[in-house]
Amino acid sequence: MSNLYSPRRFRTALILMWALMIFTVLATFFCYWLINDSWAMYEREPIGSVDAGLHWSLEFFSTFGLIPILWTIILLIDHRIGSAKESEFTHQRDLNLSQKMTKPFYKDKFRMIAIIILIFVSLPWIFALVGVFVGDIPGLNFFMSNQAIPWEDNLPAVHLGMHHGFAGFFLCASVILISYNINWIRNQSLKKFWGILFNIVLILGIYFITQDFMNEQFYNFFRLNGIDLPFLNLIPFELSDFRMYIVLAIIILSGVLSYFYIWRKRIEYPS
Repeated sequence: MSNLYSPRRFRTALILMWALMIFTVLATFFCYWLINDSWAMYEREPIGSVDAGLHWSLEFFSTFGLIPILWTIILLIDHRIGSAKESEFTHQRDLNLSQKMTKPFYKDKFRMIAIIILIFVSLPWIFALVGVFVGDIPGLNFFMSNQAIPWEDNLPAVHLGMHHGFAGFFLCASVILISYNINWIRNQSLKKFWGILFNIVLILGIYFITQDFMNEQFYNFFRLNGIDLPFLNLIPFELSDFRMYIVLAIIILSGVLSYFYIWRKRIEYPS
């Protein structure tokens, strides 16, 4: 990475993406290796062995966990192509412009607020991934956690291990970090293509979070207290349900619109 034109603040966002991926892979491995409680793990097999840890951690790594790797490869290719085409003057001009227009991450109020909200909403799944029911943490027992849900065979409201809500957290956090260093890409066509794609990924992540959180924290809570609000039980992401294809179409359309009306105007600046 040392040969990349790279303000340190852009590198920091990339390092954070890798750190989040490594944390997720390791936490998944140890959770499914060390915990052998079928009830707590929502009867999801295999559990309680090194093989189980490898199975689930590799399943994540081979899908969403590839995002930091993919993004690093994209940056390397872009900079390899760009360095062959542009002059040293252009190189330095763009470097100075990027440094001038990009605040350090910790001073970026919009992204910091988004990350804080994202982490707070995802606390049940973050703790679940390290093998802890969030309701057992002092001060966080307002979250639904290890309450038994009758219509789910008395399994816990928030099982231990990986959730698609956590996958949504990972996707959203990754895209927030990508949005910070999208201007590290110098090829305008590549910037537009990946901008559109990652906006769709962001909306998908938001759907994962919303579906899992609404079901676990609100639908279950109200129904346990005798109030059935079916609209809180959103369609799970299962392609066997034909309604999911309608949801997917909405996600793609929303991602494209968010790119043109938000991302392109407020995130990108012309190369």
